[in-house]
Amino acid sequence: MFLKLLLSLILLITNVSFSFAQVGEVQKTEVVLIGGIHFNQLFHPDNSPAHLRALLKRLEPDVIALENPPEWQEEARHYWTYNLEYYVGELFAEENGLPVEGIDWYGPLDARQSAWTRSIPTLDTLWANVQEHARRFWFLGTQHARLAFGERTDLDFPAVQAKVTWDMLDDFSRRWYEDSTAQVRDDSIATNIRRLAKRYPGHRIAVLIGSAHLYPQRVRLEQFGDIQWLPAHDFLPSEAEVQQALTPGDAKLLLGANLDSWVVPAIPQCHDQRRSKALLDFLTQVEPEQASTTYFTAKWHQLFGGFEEAGRLLDQIITDSPPDTLPWTPNSEWSWPPWQNITAKAIFVRATIHDMLGDHDTASSLYKQLLESVPEYALKPRVRGPLPYYDLRWYLNSLIRHPYRGGTWESLRVWAAIRSWSPQEIPANAWPR
Repeated sequence: MFLKLLLSLILLITNVSFSFAQVGEVQKTEVVLIGGIHFNQLFHPDNSPAHLRALLKRLEPDVIALENPPEWQEEARHYWTYNLEYYVGELFAEENGLPVEGIDWYGPLDARQSAWTRSIPTLDTLWANVQEHARRFWFLGTQHARLAFGERTDLDFPAVQAKVTWDMLDDFSRRWYEDSTAQVRDDSIATNIRRLAKRYPGHRIAVLIGSAHLYPQRVRLEQFGDIQWLPAHDFLPSEAEVQQALTPGDAKLLLGANLDSWVVPAIPQCHDQRRSKALLDFLTQVEPEQASTTYFTAKWHQLFGGFEEAGRLLDQIITDSPPDTLPWTPNSEWSWPPWQNITAKAIFVRATIHDMLGDHDTASSLYKQLLESVPEYALKPRVRGPLPYYDLRWYLNSLIRHPYRGGTWESLRVWAAIRSWSPQEIPANAWPR
């Protein structure tokens, strides 16, 4: 009897000790750093929005964290307009009922951040130095072509996710890691990630962030005992999973980059239009009745000189199609003008075709219609960061004075429309989703 009581007491003490050990154990939060390449994912065939989405599906995270300051994310503001990670991460979270958090850090908005916009010359000055600017477009076109035709293998999806060790870093990433200003930012990002990990103990957080941050963040996160860092490379999707993850929204963004970007008039030859045709076929199959499908079909015909067919399709949108919008707040990297409303975009392109065919009176009436009908906030869409914007009122009036003629001139006209707010005057309606 005494032995039984002693054994029971030993077991009780053991169980109590084990329970206290469990309570005292640090409940680690899993953090997966997923490297993005921002708007370059509009061009690279082996690193696209579908690659990000397919990886997230494999990962099954509990929380999505984005490269956006926490206070901006809480207010539904995006510091940058061109990050594809916002588009994929926020829609994935919405579809799966997940919280979205911001983990980036920026100092106070400073007018110096937009000082470069004050150096943008007038349209006449740009054209007077067109040879110099044509060299810039040539360089930009070379970059786009290297991406579009898959020549930048260092930006393939697996290669980007591997940038978590020093040996895998490119020169830019190594310079970033050693830069003192970048270190301050990465310190703050790591602090924000750890704060988030404490809010979601025992959960899995997917951090979508520019690839230059992967190694600096891995080094910092591994120092925290309450975080278990997991490499995204362990969750790479198969090609079949990437194909299945492609959405109509992806197709519209990618088609926009190839057919509807502000630089397309200057460098149309620098995009893989075989891919455009495949994406257009996909969109026609899954959303044949959508005005956006008709719009990109019209842009395809316009690109190859089929003005009559393009005009017919655009007239169909303007007169007969139900309202339709692009799947995300557009920016000039994949939509010009950067409007979400398809009908407004169709009116604009129809006006440019009238100009190209020599009917400037009809084109002018359509430009004037847009000036009267497009909401005021949409006449001042942002350019990438928070302070620069396009003055589309000036731009449309420029088209009324000087007909649209295509080519480098039109990309220069867009460039000449860039303006900037001061940090104090940025309007609240500059931040639609």
